[in-house]
Amino acid sequence: MSDGAKLLEIDGVKSGVLQSVAGGSGFADVIEQPGNKQAGPLQWEDLKLQLGLPLADPVATWVQAAWARQGPPSRNLTVITVDLATQNAIGRRDFPNAIITETTVPTMNTAAKDLGKLMLRIVPQSSRPTKMTGRVELPLSPRGWLVSSFRLDLPGLDCTKVRQIDSFTIVQPVGRPVGDPVAAPAPVGPVRFPNLTITLPESAAATWQAWFDGSVGSGKSDEKTGTLALLDAAAQEFARIGLFNAGIFRVAPATWNAGAVAPPSVVAGLYCERMDFTFG
Repeated sequence: MSDGAKLLEIDGVKSGVLQSVAGGSGFADVIEQPGNKQAGPLQWEDLKLQLGLPLADPVATWVQAAWARQGPPSRNLTVITVDLATQNAIGRRDFPNAIITETTVPTMNTAAKDLGKLMLRIVPQSSRPTKMTGRVELPLSPRGWLVSSFRLDLPGLDCTKVRQIDSFTIVQPVGRPVGDPVAAPAPVGPVRFPNLTITLPESAAATWQAWFDGSVGSGKSDEKTGTLALLDAAAQEFARIGLFNAGIFRVAPATWNAGAVAPPSVVAGLYCERMDFTFG
């Protein structure tokens, strides 16, 4: 059997080849009563898509709007299965009125050799498999992004020695209609932006400790606005995550074990009131 590929379309526009796809099917909870079991109302699993970076424009624009709550939040998605040997479509599944409920950014580490992938968790209105035949031209995949290629910038801090930024997830709570095939999901409440966990050498942590002492230690708020840039192979920025009203709430030695090769590290915890996503 030949290998297959999964092509993503957003509102009918080709939007890249997916790295993985999971979920998105219909299901029902089993309602159990004494002496009786039955299926409950129709529901839909979350759809989980993993995409390589840089993102195709339709995906990047959608993520950007989702973080900012700008414009219509829903999109019509199609996942097309393509036989790589023949370049023919062998099936498709439509997900109308889909909303991003989670965006997970991978862990970045200066010593890692992995390619970074963005994970989107999506709430669809429904899921419909349909027949599809004919040749499908797959878009060229961009050269992948290495998770070691990033740049953090926060005013007044030495960020040049940052070793790692742990994976983090932006969450948009979404209301999920149950048992109504016509009702579409909708955002409920504000977007929730996560805390950041940042690791750097103990020898480069003086400005971070001073920030902590001058804000948490003295009880005075000292928030900063900065950026987290994703860099291509030529060290040029292709995407940026803006960090707004970032404050520090923790500075602590990282776990250390005897015989460790790397010098001692410090872990800093930051909160962010808001983040945005830009690309290009």
